[in-house]
Amino acid sequence: MTPDELRERILRWEDSHTDFKREVSRNEELAKDLVCFANGDGGQIIIGVDEGRNVVGVPDADALMLRIDDVAFNRCSPPLIVAPEAVTLNEKSVVVLTCSGQLTAPAPQRDADDATRPVCFERQL
Repeated sequence: MTPDELRERILRWEDSHTDFKREVSRNEELAKDLVCFANGDGGQIIIGVDEGRNVVGVPDADALMLRIDDVAFNRCSPPLIVAPEAVTLNEKSVVVLTCSGQLTAPAPQRDADDATRPVCFERQL
């Protein structure tokens, strides 16, 4: 995604295929969001933009992208296909995470308290 494309997405804001987040503090929250998109048509999570549509950036885009890969692989079953990328806008790094829709049964998130118990989510606006 180019910086101009990101600016346009921020102007259009959220829809059934786009979710903006200032930050992702918990892996469970990230897994839930990934599973919601995977159980639908897919979509993008854009991290580093606040509710006021201000670009706040992320402190370490590389570390966040590694964390995203880890959550998609280890917290979702089957592992999800995700494509994170860093985009620089206003001298700040924003992570754009593209999640493909699954072609098979709904993807569950592993329960935080019991990894053998799946929990399914669907994105609704």
